[in-house]
Amino acid sequence: MEIHLPFASDDCIGLSETDFADYKIPEPPQGVKKGRSKTHLLFNNSEEALKYAIHLNDVHERMEASSEYECSKKKIRQIIEAVNQQVDFKSINFD
Repeated sequence: MEIHLPFASDDCIGLSETDFADYKIPEPPQGVKKGRSKTHLLFNNSEEALKYAIHLNDVHERMEASSEYECSKKKIRQIIEAVNQQVDFKSINFD
C-alpha cells in the first residue's frame, strides 16, 4: 500500500525523500519512493500505515515547542493527515 504526499516546497509543505533524515522523522517500515509529482510512503497494508501514523503522533507530542522543530512538526502532521485520508479503514480488524 502507498500513501501519497505532494513534493516538498517552501514553508514546510509537502515531503521529499531527504526530509526524513533532515527533519529527524522516522521512515515508514517499507520505505519511501519518489514518484513523478508525489512522494510515496510504502506499507505492507493499511494496518501498518495506521500504526505508523500513531507512532508519528507520539513523536510529534514529544517534540519540544521550540522553533527548531517547527518544520518537523508540520511535516509529521501532514503525514498523519495523509494516512488518515488515504488508509482503507474497512480492511483493518480493530478487535
